[in-house]
Amino acid sequence: MKRTPGRGLLWTLLLLPLLSWAVETTYTWSAAATKTRVAQHEAFAVEYTCRFDSEAYAYIIAFDPVKETEAYRIEPQNSEEQIVDGHRVNRYRFTVFPKTAGPLSLAFHATMEHTTKASIENAVMGRDNVEKLDYTARTVSLPVIDVVVAPQQTPYAGHLTLSLKVDRETVDAFTPIQVAVSLEGYGNLDTMAPFALNIPGARQFTDGDEKTLRLGDNGYEGSIGQQFAIVSDRNFTVPALQLSYYDTEQQRTVTLTTEPHTVAVRSAAAAIADKEKAAPSGEASMQWNASWLHLLLALLAGVVIGRFLLPVRVESEAASLPEKLRRCSDPKRFAAYLAMADAEGYREMIDAIEAKLKAGEKVDLSTYKRQL
Repeated sequence: MKRTPGRGLLWTLLLLPLLSWAVETTYTWSAAATKTRVAQHEAFAVEYTCRFDSEAYAYIIAFDPVKETEAYRIEPQNSEEQIVDGHRVNRYRFTVFPKTAGPLSLAFHATMEHTTKASIENAVMGRDNVEKLDYTARTVSLPVIDVVVAPQQTPYAGHLTLSLKVDRETVDAFTPIQVAVSLEGYGNLDTMAPFALNIPGARQFTDGDEKTLRLGDNGYEGSIGQQFAIVSDRNFTVPALQLSYYDTEQQRTVTLTTEPHTVAVRSAAAAIADKEKAAPSGEASMQWNASWLHLLLALLAGVVIGRFLLPVRVESEAASLPEKLRRCSDPKRFAAYLAMADAEGYREMIDAIEAKLKAGEKVDLSTYKRQL
């Protein structure tokens, strides 16, 4: 039988795309860590990279390591996919917080899902009998990362600064002072508990701490702020705060301590007497009534602050009260800011907001902001 010239070449050209698809794409995984020796709770970053020998459109990577074990917890930072010189590259970056001392081995797995050519063609052509892409899945073991974790005695590690400020140290009875606590730096800040002040004989209010954090290679970086309102009719001391943690820059345990602040509280009688002395003789009676009214309003302001749990989150140490009022969207917080600013001057507005809240009505703060 005589062969037709060129028939073999024709079949080769027709089969070439199928043969090229049949050749399995290869890929290589690599792993790296920013540190190989750390202390307990000291954060470090790991990055896993998968490099393909082509653009590898038919591959899907499923990589989701266990977030927490008895030995560590891991938080995802980011993942990205790029085509570099015709090669697909996938990167996955995590921050690791070791919980126990000793050798730590990070041994993860990923699933490589490979979609078939026929399945892609069916999906692209919109055939009615196609419900989902068909694929084969293969689980691969990723390179192991070994880290040595040294013991340390505190639950925190990183690099931190702690400060405590009071807005004044002399005040009339029942007039609140504000105490601002700020913790800044990096480490496992997300696990920090709210601060507490032990002040016998005084009432204090706080709505907890506010954390402004972002995740990086050294853990969570940013600040934790908390404010307190303290109300008393006698002298008191804002105690020093202490925080012990492992400083990763100094590589030793450090104890941060703030300064105590003694607050002098003038009694109601002393406040009235001072105002009577300062007033002209013909206005003494009027001044006496005004003084008692001032003290009564100060006491009511303290009650309002307690009722609304003083909206004392630290938006910004530089933020003024008018700026806080402008930004505020919580009616309870708005009323408490008004009480802190001028309980007597804003009494009508505070009472109106309180009445609406008690009645379960919606409070339109834009109306009150325009009045201000």
